Amino acid sequence: MRYMRSTTHLVMLVSVAISVVAAQNHPKDRQKVLMNYELYSWQESKGNWEFSILPNLERYYVIEEVLDKRRTIHGVDRLKLRLSQLPAGTTVYWLDRLSPDVEPKHKIRERFGYPPPDVVEEIQKYAGKRKIKIEVFGGQDG
Repeated sequence: MRYMRSTTHLVMLVSVAISVVAAQNHPKDRQKVLMNYELYSWQESKGNWEFSILPNLERYYVIEEVLDKRRTIHGVDRLKLRLSQLPAGTTVYWLDRLSPDVEPKHKIRERFGYPPPDVVEEIQKYAGKRKIKIEVFGGQDG
C-alpha cells in the first residue's frame, strides 16, 4: 500500500512538472526569433531609387536574386512601408555590393549604391522609430 502511495505521488509530481515546463514553452509565451535582413539599393535609369530587402540567410545572394522584379521596391515611401512590416528588434544590413566571390564578372559596385545622405538618414530615422536598426555598410556613413 505504501508503495502504491509513493508511486501515485511520484506520478502526480512528474505530471505537474511536465505541465509547468509545457506552459513555459508555449509558443505564445516565447519571444519571436528575429530574422535579420539585407537591404540593397540602386538608382534606375530615370533617377528613381529602387530597393530590395532579403532575409539574411548567412549566404551570398546572386545578382538575379537581388534584382528580381517580384522583390523590387520602387521608391522611398514603399521602402518605408516594407520596413514597417518588419518586427521590432530587427536589424537590416544596408549593403552597396554583392560578394565578389559570387559575382566576380559583373560590375556590381557600379550597379548598387546609396541614396543621398539625407535620404539614408530619413530612412534610418523612420526605421528607428519602429525599433528597427539599419546598419549601413560600404561608402556611406549612417
